[in-house]
Amino acid sequence: MNNQMDLIKKRISLMKTLRIHMEQSTRYFTLRFACKLLLLLSTITVPVLFKILIDDVMIAGDLSKLIVICIGLAILYFIDTAVIFTERYLKNKHFLKASYKIRCKIWKNYVHMPYEKAEQFNPGDIKNRIDSDINKFSELIQVQLVDYLYSLVSAVSLGVISVVLNWKLALFGLMMVPLSFWLTKRLGTGVGKTSEAFRETWGKYEAWLQGSLQAWKEIKSMNATKREGRTFTRFWHTLSLQFFKRQLYWYGNRGFIAIKNFFITRMNLYFIGGLLIFAGELTIGGLLVFMKYYEQFFTAIGSVTNADMHLYDFMPSMQRIMEMLDESTSHQMEADIKPPAPESGHILLQNVSFSYPHKEEKALDNVNLHVGKGEKLAVVGKSGSGKSSLIKMILGLYKPDSGNIFFNGANINEQAKNSLHCSIGAVMQDSMIFNLTIRENLLLAKPRASDQDLMEACRSACLDDFVASLPNKLNTLVGEKGIKLSGGQRQRMAIARILLVKPPIIVFDEATSSLDHQTEKAIHNVIEELAKERTVIIVAHRLSSIQNADRVVVMDQGKIVAEGSHESLRGKHEIYDTLFFDQ
Repeated sequence: MNNQMDLIKKRISLMKTLRIHMEQSTRYFTLRFACKLLLLLSTITVPVLFKILIDDVMIAGDLSKLIVICIGLAILYFIDTAVIFTERYLKNKHFLKASYKIRCKIWKNYVHMPYEKAEQFNPGDIKNRIDSDINKFSELIQVQLVDYLYSLVSAVSLGVISVVLNWKLALFGLMMVPLSFWLTKRLGTGVGKTSEAFRETWGKYEAWLQGSLQAWKEIKSMNATKREGRTFTRFWHTLSLQFFKRQLYWYGNRGFIAIKNFFITRMNLYFIGGLLIFAGELTIGGLLVFMKYYEQFFTAIGSVTNADMHLYDFMPSMQRIMEMLDESTSHQMEADIKPPAPESGHILLQNVSFSYPHKEEKALDNVNLHVGKGEKLAVVGKSGSGKSSLIKMILGLYKPDSGNIFFNGANINEQAKNSLHCSIGAVMQDSMIFNLTIRENLLLAKPRASDQDLMEACRSACLDDFVASLPNKLNTLVGEKGIKLSGGQRQRMAIARILLVKPPIIVFDEATSSLDHQTEKAIHNVIEELAKERTVIIVAHRLSSIQNADRVVVMDQGKIVAEGSHESLRGKHEIYDTLFFDQ
């Protein structure tokens, strides 16, 4: 009984959660439950008509009641059909709306999630939450609220009717109810554990499979096909074993119910009922009606225990969905994108320190830096010196552990992220190109851009000749991660995408590292033009990328160890000379 109360509390908690995250749920639940109550009244009425048919018509020979019984059954049939159709319509409509709304909320919460939080999630796990977990969550809503409450009301109603009809038979039948709930608790715990293990393995498998399919060229070139094949087999062996264990728990529960309800209990009730008929305490129609109510009673009990099994099975999925839904309270949802201010371009870092989670050493250690409007700043340093961490701070992807970052005089933490990202464009070393056409990839940055705008951006990024040479021009598909493009073409497309937006600040993080000398020179010319009107920050290892910078910042071990022009640093700073001049 305590276990059942705990499960009821979980369902109440679920209802409270739904009222927060789903609109109009109460109305759908009320309408569906009203339909269910009509079905319950019909379920209770039908056996009464059968009792009259057996005792009064078949045994007593009163044929006058036969027409009334037939008309009553026909009316109940049409009422049932109409009510079932209405209830299923409401159920499916609510199911689809609930799934849609929850998926949208999880997607929005994920894309607005702080960068350090998003990094903790596995891509396969996120995909699993949006796909299968939400389906389970939506099904859970249907089963655990309306259907469960209906089954509970039905069980109580039919149990009371059974006692009223014959308390002796009812007493024997009700003795089996505690056993059903006890077994459900034991088997349900096993279902919950195996379901969670299966789901966790499945998330890892999907993440591995996605990476394996994307890296098929590398797998072939490294002759790693056998190893990957063994990994594939190992995943499916584990998944099959976990699924098999889960099904054992499920069908163990169903098998027990079948044997108990429809063999042992039914045979004993018929035996005891026969004795009562011989004793004159019960009629044949009364026994058949009692058995009909009793079967309906245990069907309702079976639905309750089945709902409990589903709750054990779905609780891990529900907790993962709730984790994503609760993310909306941990950060402010963004309003409409705000255009950058005309004076945009000033960046100030004051005593900024930062460490990555689970790492003791500081990625940035008391960094102070001012970038003025229209300045062309180059950031250099050895691998691991803190260059990328500095850029992530400026882009607002991470928050500093201490210190402050100001953008146009305002603290970056007090500004809307969409406004910040609209003002700062970034071309990363490995920019993401989607499996879309060139046009669609570019329109991601500016959905309402015209073809003329697209070609102008391509021309500025030295991509126009390549686009013009393609049979389908802008409508050419580029493949998964731009696999149909060369490394230089992918970078130029990423640059074109940023140039389409023309933000006041542009960050180039090794953006020309994949380009040939001629294209790199052309891109440098583009950067030079951009630097006349915008603030440009360049992270580079190539000397050609920083020679014309207004100022060069040298980083080492998370600190700014030197700054100045290229000429002022050359031959006067050991780290700088090591980066570019020592052979």
